[in-house]
Amino acid sequence: MKKITFVVVMLLVLAMVFTACAPAPAQESASEAPAASESAAAPESGEASDGASEPAEGAEVKPLKVGLSNTFMYPWRAQMIDDVMRVFENYKGKGWVEGDLIVQHAGTDTNSQIAQIRNMVNDGVDVLLINPISADGLNEVAEEAVAKGVTVVAFDQAISAEGVYNVTIDHYKWGSQFADWLANAIGKEGEVAYIEGTPGMPANDQRVAGWKDTLAKYPDIKIVGTAVGNWDNPGGQKAASQLIATNPNLKGILSMDGMAVGIFNALKSAKKLDSIVSTGETQVAGLKEWKSIREEYPEFVSFGLVNPPGIGATALGFAVRLAQGKEFQGEFTDGNTYLYDVSVKVDENNFDEFYTQFVETEGRPDSYYPDEWMSEEDLDALFSK
Repeated sequence: MKKITFVVVMLLVLAMVFTACAPAPAQESASEAPAASESAAAPESGEASDGASEPAEGAEVKPLKVGLSNTFMYPWRAQMIDDVMRVFENYKGKGWVEGDLIVQHAGTDTNSQIAQIRNMVNDGVDVLLINPISADGLNEVAEEAVAKGVTVVAFDQAISAEGVYNVTIDHYKWGSQFADWLANAIGKEGEVAYIEGTPGMPANDQRVAGWKDTLAKYPDIKIVGTAVGNWDNPGGQKAASQLIATNPNLKGILSMDGMAVGIFNALKSAKKLDSIVSTGETQVAGLKEWKSIREEYPEFVSFGLVNPPGIGATALGFAVRLAQGKEFQGEFTDGNTYLYDVSVKVDENNFDEFYTQFVETEGRPDSYYPDEWMSEEDLDALFSK
């Protein structure tokens, strides 16, 4: 019995020795972000998927849960979400984000957007992107999110909430350029009207302010009518038809995204294409109608300025870097707003070149807006390492 006990004890001792000498299992370093996966979106205009800087050596990489709160949908918004998705998948391949991009749409109701933002925060998002319906109506819920440690970036349109960052184009300047072009196109005198998108939305109101302030510099131009087109062609056509019918001496019409074709159709129906000048846009459908009109009226002129849906993708790159603890080194306007510079325009001087690129060479669909977003290298340059 003693002999058996001795053998058992020796076997246990040997087992402990072998276990202590065995190599420890390998552990993956938390500081190493995975390489870009094969599913990551291929680089496109403005995107450099492999050039993004990695987090600082030794820093913990925490994959971020990302939510996007949108308002209503139309082609520009659909393309914007697709752009964000492409960059999100690229970041997912790097281990910077996780799961699926959460996207919700609130329509045109502020309370609905407040509710969806609160739901995403309660669901544990680390980064919240907001395309806002109101400049100040979301302040309370956005500040609640910030207080809970969520990185909140409003894009396309700015909000005034404390602790929230904005990434947008300068809509006031954008509108001002349209008004200045129209004033010169009609000889700096005469009656004009404007068709806005949705009153109360930040981008809309800033553009209208740009229109009014710029036209006020031309004493012989008078604004005789305004209308709402709700950023779609049927709305634009109806609004333009009413303005044309009630203002027989009208010489010019200002408009925004998504309404140009409808306004062109209203001018065509009223046989005013050769007497009323209207601003246009850079969407492919608008370019095609513009070209068709030029073939019938060689003297026809219009004007478009790129408003890139890729501003959402730029905002995602901005937000992820903030959430990683990087410090913004660029320049803010009004304390918390980064203005993305847009300079690509189309008018009678470069229309043929523009049309050839996007319609004939690239074969873009009617819903496509010429697009761009900030490269990873340019984003990195805005932030500390």
